[in-house]
Formats: sequence, structure tokens, C-alpha cells
Amino acid sequence: PICLMAPSTGNWCPHCLHEDREHGRPPYFRLAWDVKLVNACERHGTQLVCVCPDCGKTGVRHKAAYVIPGWCTQCGAFLGSSRPSLNASPEALWIAQQVGKLLCAQTLLKASPVLASVQQTLTTLVIRMDQGNGAAFGSRVGVAKSTVHCCIHGKTALTLEPALRIAAATGLSLDKLLTADLEGWVQPTDLCQLDLDL
Repeated sequence: PICLMAPSTGNWCPHCLHEDREHGRPPYFRLAWDVKLVNACERHGTQLVCVCPDCGKTGVRHKAAYVIPGWCTQCGAFLGSSRPSLNASPEALWIAQQVGKLLCAQTLLKASPVLASVQQTLTTLVIRMDQGNGAAFGSRVGVAKSTVHCCIHGKTALTLEPALRIAAATGLSLDKLLTADLEGWVQPTDLCQLDLDL
């Protein structure tokens, strides 16, 4: 029960594509690269890119009738590179890690997540962390009190941005939050140090 938005330009990690080719595997685009808020490669600790290293154009990963993963749709250049990239921020790496865990957990689910269970989990978090005060919880996690109310009462889908904010502030991983798994969760004694600029 979460909405994942795709980025407007196709992002990729040139190091992942380079490793695919170097190890004799066909290069492929990772699913996490298509999630709007993911702009880092957890594996390499670098920022994802969206510009062809050869022709300098954007949107070259998928804007064509025929796409060969790993090659520019404009000039045909290989998009993988072993050149140095910009390091990703700790926040960007955390987001990439959380989305990766969520995508991995999705493949292991025995049953589809139930919206009512996620709503109950959110209610439990609000009660345990802020004595049931949705406005105080919203302020703590950095979302509007109306978002908290609507997510708890089922009036709106929980989107990725508020889910990440809730996960960061509660110390509960994104996959556990969205599968309603509070087993072993202990309320954090201090606020999350991540400054999620979403």
C-alpha cells in the first residue's frame, strides 16, 4: 500500500553498468533507479547520473522506440563508466538502502500487504511516540497532521516521501513499516540525524 513515483529522466549508476559488462553480464537497469526519490547507488556510494558521458544529453536511457540497456539512445555510447563519480550524501544512501530493502521484501512476501494493518501500525506509532497526538507525531516526522490523519483513517495512500520520513523518525525500516512488522521495534531515544531533503 504505497505509491512509488518514477523519475522524469532515467537515472543510472555508471559503475553498476560497467561491472555488468566487465563480468560478462548483459547490462541492465535496476528497478530502484526508477523510483523518483532514489538518486544514489547504495552499492557504490555515488550519485546516480542522467546525462550521457559522450553526447551530454539527458533522457537517453529510455526515450526511444528501441532501447538496449546500458547504451545511449541518442548516440549509442556505453553509459557505464569506471570514472570517478560524485559521492552521495548519507541521506541519499539511506533512502536508496530503504527502497532497496522494500523492493527485496516485496519479492519475499507470502501475502499482499493489507492497508488496515499499515493503518494500525501507524496508529500504534502515534500512540507510543506521541500519546496518540497525530499533530505532534506529524511535527516529529516532518509531515502535515492532515497526512497523518488521512493515512491512519484510509483517506489517502501512503506515498514514499511520508513513509521515508516516518521510517527515519521512528527508527523502523521502510520495509517493516509497510509490512506492518513492529516485532522488536523499540522507540528511539533521540530523533533521527538524517536531514531528508525530499
